[in-house]
Amino acid sequence: MVRLLVCGLLEFDSGKTWATVGLARYLIERGYNVEVYKPVAGHNLWYSSKGIRYTRKLGILVGDDVATYVEVLGVSEPHKINPIDLALAIPRLRGLDSRSMSEYRLALQSQDKILVLARFTDPVTGNTAHYLVVDNLDRIAPAVRKLVEELAAKLKTQKIELKPLLALLSSRHVAEILEFGATLLEKQADILIIESFNNVLEPYGGLLAKVDLVIVVAPGYAIVLHDVKTVRETAIKLSQLLGVEGLRTNLVLEKPEVASTAKLVEIEYLGKVGERVEKLGKYIEEILSLS
Repeated sequence: MVRLLVCGLLEFDSGKTWATVGLARYLIERGYNVEVYKPVAGHNLWYSSKGIRYTRKLGILVGDDVATYVEVLGVSEPHKINPIDLALAIPRLRGLDSRSMSEYRLALQSQDKILVLARFTDPVTGNTAHYLVVDNLDRIAPAVRKLVEELAAKLKTQKIELKPLLALLSSRHVAEILEFGATLLEKQADILIIESFNNVLEPYGGLLAKVDLVIVVAPGYAIVLHDVKTVRETAIKLSQLLGVEGLRTNLVLEKPEVASTAKLVEIEYLGKVGERVEKLGKYIEEILSLS
């Protein structure tokens, strides 16, 4: 069993989901038993029409990425391949003065202040809980608050404040639960493709010690990192200096000891999500045949 970790070089629009799905399609068609895993997903409701549609249909909070897994790969139980989902909303713009404009931009960048809904599914028990982040409701735009309240009612959310929610997300207990979810999926697979979020190298603590290959994607390219041990050691050093910022993919990749062992592979233009990524797929298959 092989674990592949797909990360983004950019904070947004790196193409992680397209690469994950395209690679999965290629490997499946080559005869491999492949499972995909998105431990933590985050999405802004303002841009997530497909995710909202599936949330209403399935009765669980999902974003566009996981909805794509359902549509293209036929995933039947999205809560199992995505235990944690976080929904954001656009912030309220309180005025046109410089302070209000600055607060609006900062809220979009920080994300914590516009986190409004969350789903936790425990892979051990299968139980799912939804949460409404009550102290952020007044911070979001009126245009989207009605949608948030509608989804909160449909999902039967529990009320929670931001601080305890963030503490839960960063806890060792959650990391252990997410790792257990991965072990359940890999029992039935030759290859487990794990998709991270944004430009974060490690979606939960300890994962880098348990993957065989790291694939960093950006528009048009995949950067394959063979020396996962060096990647992990570099990430640990950076996180000790910078905290969670040290886990940003670009910071780790910029280190010579990591970049020197990387392989650059082109990703062909994909007309639609779900098309196979041939060049990356062939390269990964070559690596698998040698292992």
